[in-house]
Parts: sequence; structure tokens; C-alpha cells
Amino acid sequence: MNRRGLILSVVALGAAGFGGAAWYATRPAPVAEAEPVAPELAEAMMRPYSPILGPEDAPVTIVEFFDPACEACRALCDVSAHRTNLGV
Repeated sequence: MNRRGLILSVVALGAAGFGGAAWYATRPAPVAEAEPVAPELAEAMMRPYSPILGPEDAPVTIVEFFDPACEACRALCDVSAHRTNLGV
């Protein structure tokens, strides 16, 4: 191997090592699993007049707080309805 090839190999390995170390140092922390909500708290969020979609024993429950007088809530209403219809 000539001197130029050796220098290029060392530079390439150094760049790969630096890139790997940078990735390792900046990777996101693992996300902790969510704990289930206590039944009494879940019942406090449910109102008898609240509309409910989907099966009662679904693995995921999404509680949406919505105020039609709020401009941002009204804008989000279409996005939320679209996601619900897609099953997202």
C-alpha cells in the first residue's frame, strides 16, 4: 500500500469514528413506557354526555379536550376528525 492510500484510509477511519461518536452522543434517550391511568382518574374525565368512538376495551384511549369558542381548537377539529376516520 502506498503512502497516499494509507493516509486516505486513516482519514476515512477517523471520519467514521468521529461520525459514530457524534451519533452516539446525540442520539435521543429511550422513551419510558406510559403507566396506565388510575380508574378513578379515568372516570373523572368521562362525562355521561361525552361522545365516545370505538370499542370500550381498546388498547389505547385518547381523551380530547375541545372548546368550540377557541380558534385553535376549531382549526384542529378537522385534523382530529380526519385522523379518527383514518384510524391513526
